[in-house]
Amino acid sequence: MEEEALRLARHGSLKAAADVCRALTARHPQFGPGWRAASSIALQMGDPGGALGFIEHALGLLPSDGRSLLLKAHALLATQRRKEAIETAQRAYGHIKDDAVALDSFTALRRHLKYDISQDVESIEWVIHTFRSDPATVTGSPSRKPIFIVGLPGSGASRVERILGSHSTVFPAGELTDFSQALLAAVTAAAGSKNLGRRDLITGSARIDCAALAAEYLRRAHLVTGATERFVDRMPLNFLYCGLIKRALPNARMVHLTRHPLVLCYSIYKSLFRDDYALSYDLGDIGRYYVAYRRLMSHWHASLPGWIHNLQFERLMADPGGETRRLLEFCGLEPQDACLASAAQVRQSSDDAWRHSAQQLGKLRDQLIAAGIDVAS
Repeated sequence: MEEEALRLARHGSLKAAADVCRALTARHPQFGPGWRAASSIALQMGDPGGALGFIEHALGLLPSDGRSLLLKAHALLATQRRKEAIETAQRAYGHIKDDAVALDSFTALRRHLKYDISQDVESIEWVIHTFRSDPATVTGSPSRKPIFIVGLPGSGASRVERILGSHSTVFPAGELTDFSQALLAAVTAAAGSKNLGRRDLITGSARIDCAALAAEYLRRAHLVTGATERFVDRMPLNFLYCGLIKRALPNARMVHLTRHPLVLCYSIYKSLFRDDYALSYDLGDIGRYYVAYRRLMSHWHASLPGWIHNLQFERLMADPGGETRRLLEFCGLEPQDACLASAAQVRQSSDDAWRHSAQQLGKLRDQLIAAGIDVAS
C-alpha cells in the first residue's frame, strides 16, 4: 500500500494517495514506512506541519532511519526552521554514510545523491547529436490521444493541465513516467542488456521500432487514463524526448511551457523534490542545466518546425482567455467555457517572490546572461 500511495502521488492524485496512507497507517500503525509515505505526500500537498507530525511518528518507530531523517529535514526547511533542518540533516548523514557531516542541509542532500551536473549536460549534448533531424521514413502510431506538456519543474504545468483537463474530452493524467519507462524497456531489449550507459541508451533510442514504442506507451498510459478520448501527460522531463515522441506519435500535441528564467530557476531551488531533481540543491547546477535545457529546446524547434507550441506562463497570466483559446486550437480542441473559467484563475498567481532573493540570485543571473539568455524583467 505504501508503494501504491507513492505511485498515485507521482501521477498527481495526491488526495487519493493521502487516503491510501490514512488507511495504511490505521491498519498498520506500527509500520514506519507508511508514516514516512504519509509525510512525503503531506509535503507535496503543501502541509509541512502535517508532514512533520507524520515523520515524527515514523521516527518514533524507526529512530535511526536515514530516509526519514532526510524527509524531516525537508519538512523543517518548509516551515523555515533552518537550524533544526541542518541538525537533522547532519543526523541523517550519520546513518547514511560515516564521512559526511553537512554544514548546510541543501549541500548535505546533494552529497547524498552524489550528483554531477556535467553528466546531465553531456547527455543533452548527446541527444542533440543523435537526433539532428526528423527522418521522413519513420512510421509511428496514428494516435492523437496524448497532449504532452514539457519544460522544467516550476513552469506551471499543473495549472495548464487543469485548464486542458477541464475540457469534456480530456483526462488530466499528471506526471506519467510511462514514456521513459517504455523507451528504456525497448532500448535494453533491443540491446540484449540492462546495463547500458547513458550514451548507449541515447544512441540506441534512435534505432528502435517507433510504432512499437508508441503502442507500449499508450498501453501503459491507458492503465491510468482509461478509455478517454484525449489525455494530458505533464511529465516535465519529456522535453528530453521530443524528437523521439515526434517519431513515435506524430499526431500527438507537444506544449512547451516556459517562464521567466530567474522565476523558474528560483522556483526549482526553493522547491522540495525527491531524488528526481538533484540539481535543485545548488543554484550553479540549476543555471548550467537551464542553459542546456534551453539549447535542447532551441534544437527541437529548429528540427521539428511547427510541431511544438510555446506557451509562456507570464502571457497566460496576462491574457488567460486569449492564450487558452490559442492553446485549445493548437491541441485540436473546441473552446469550452470550463477551460476559460479555469484559465481565469491563473490571474491569481504571482511571480514576484524571486525578487526578494535578488541578491542571492546575482551569480545565477550573471551565469545566464553569459550564456546569452535574456533575463530582463
